[in-house]
Amino acid sequence: MSKLCRQYNQKSSSFKKALHQYTKEEVAKHTTDKDLWVIISGKVYNFSGYAKSHPGGADVFFDCAGKDATEIYEDSEHPAWVEGQMSFYLIGELTVEEPETT
Repeated sequence: MSKLCRQYNQKSSSFKKALHQYTKEEVAKHTTDKDLWVIISGKVYNFSGYAKSHPGGADVFFDCAGKDATEIYEDSEHPAWVEGQMSFYLIGELTVEEPETT
Protein backbone atom coordinates (compact mmCIF):
# COMPACT_ATOMS: atom_id res chain seq x y z
CA MET A 1 0.00 0.00 0.00
CA SER A 2 1.39 3.37 -0.94
CA LYS A 3 2.07 6.11 1.58
CA LEU A 4 -0.71 8.22 0.06
CA CYS A 5 -3.25 5.37 0.46
CA ARG A 6 -2.23 4.84 4.09
CA GLN A 7 -2.67 8.56 4.81
CA TYR A 8 -6.10 8.55 3.16
CA ASN A 9 -7.21 5.49 5.14
CA GLN A 10 -6.05 7.07 8.40
CA LYS A 11 -7.88 10.33 7.65
CA SER A 12 -11.10 8.70 6.45
CA SER A 13 -11.27 6.41 9.49
CA SER A 14 -10.86 9.42 11.79
CA PHE A 15 -13.96 10.99 10.22
CA LYS A 16 -16.12 8.09 11.38
CA LYS A 17 -17.83 9.21 14.53
CA ALA A 18 -18.70 6.76 17.28
CA LEU A 19 -22.44 6.56 17.76
CA HIS A 20 -23.88 7.70 21.06
CA GLN A 21 -25.28 4.90 23.21
CA TYR A 22 -28.88 5.15 24.44
CA THR A 23 -30.95 2.96 26.73
CA LYS A 24 -34.56 2.02 25.97
CA GLU A 25 -35.56 4.22 28.92
CA GLU A 26 -33.84 7.26 27.36
CA VAL A 27 -35.50 6.67 23.99
CA ALA A 28 -38.90 6.23 25.67
CA LYS A 29 -38.80 9.90 26.80
CA HIS A 30 -38.95 11.17 23.19
CA THR A 31 -42.54 10.74 22.06
CA THR A 32 -43.82 14.06 20.74
CA ASP A 33 -43.93 15.41 17.18
CA LYS A 34 -41.16 17.89 18.06
CA ASP A 35 -39.09 15.27 19.88
CA LEU A 36 -39.70 11.86 18.31
CA TRP A 37 -37.18 9.05 18.57
CA VAL A 38 -37.55 5.49 17.29
CA ILE A 39 -35.44 2.35 17.54
CA ILE A 40 -34.96 0.31 14.35
CA SER A 41 -32.61 -2.69 14.30
CA GLY A 42 -30.73 -1.49 17.36
CA LYS A 43 -30.16 2.01 15.96
CA VAL A 44 -31.76 5.16 17.39
CA TYR A 45 -33.28 7.65 14.97
CA ASN A 46 -34.56 11.17 15.64
CA PHE A 47 -37.52 11.64 13.30
CA SER A 48 -38.64 14.91 14.91
CA GLY A 49 -40.15 17.11 12.24
CA TYR A 50 -40.10 14.35 9.62
CA ALA A 51 -43.06 12.31 10.83
CA LYS A 52 -45.64 14.70 9.39
CA SER A 53 -43.99 14.43 5.94
CA HIS A 54 -43.83 10.63 5.89
CA PRO A 55 -45.60 9.31 2.76
CA GLY A 56 -47.30 6.60 4.84
CA GLY A 57 -48.66 9.17 7.28
CA ALA A 58 -47.51 10.48 10.62
CA ASP A 59 -49.55 7.98 12.63
CA VAL A 60 -47.03 5.22 12.02
CA PHE A 61 -44.40 7.31 13.80
CA PHE A 62 -46.63 8.41 16.64
CA ASP A 63 -47.68 4.79 17.26
CA CYS A 64 -44.05 3.72 17.74
CA ALA A 65 -42.53 6.92 19.17
CA GLY A 66 -40.06 6.11 21.91
CA LYS A 67 -40.25 2.38 21.13
CA ASP A 68 -38.63 -0.33 19.06
CA ALA A 69 -40.19 -0.17 15.59
CA THR A 70 -38.01 -2.81 13.96
CA GLU A 71 -40.86 -5.22 13.27
CA ILE A 72 -43.11 -2.49 11.87
CA TYR A 73 -40.29 -1.18 9.65
CA GLU A 74 -39.35 -4.62 8.36
CA ASP A 75 -43.00 -5.56 7.67
CA SER A 76 -43.50 -2.40 5.60
CA GLU A 77 -42.47 -2.07 2.00
CA HIS A 78 -40.00 0.77 1.49
CA PRO A 79 -38.22 1.87 -1.68
CA ALA A 80 -34.53 0.95 -1.79
CA TRP A 81 -33.42 4.57 -1.29
CA VAL A 82 -35.07 4.81 2.15
CA GLU A 83 -32.22 2.99 3.88
CA GLY A 84 -29.74 5.62 2.69
CA GLN A 85 -32.00 8.48 3.75
CA MET A 86 -32.30 7.09 7.26
CA SER A 87 -28.65 7.93 7.93
CA PHE A 88 -29.67 11.59 8.10
CA TYR A 89 -31.80 10.80 11.15
CA LEU A 90 -29.43 8.38 12.89
CA ILE A 91 -28.34 9.71 16.28
CA GLY A 92 -27.06 6.62 18.06
CA GLU A 93 -27.50 3.01 18.90
CA LEU A 94 -29.19 1.06 21.61
CA THR A 95 -27.03 0.10 24.56
CA VAL A 96 -26.83 -3.60 25.17
CA GLU A 97 -27.91 -3.86 28.75
CA GLU A 98 -26.32 -6.56 30.83
CA PRO A 99 -28.73 -8.60 32.97
CA GLU A 100 -28.37 -7.99 36.66
CA THR A 101 -26.81 -10.82 38.61
CA THR A 102 -27.64 -11.54 42.20
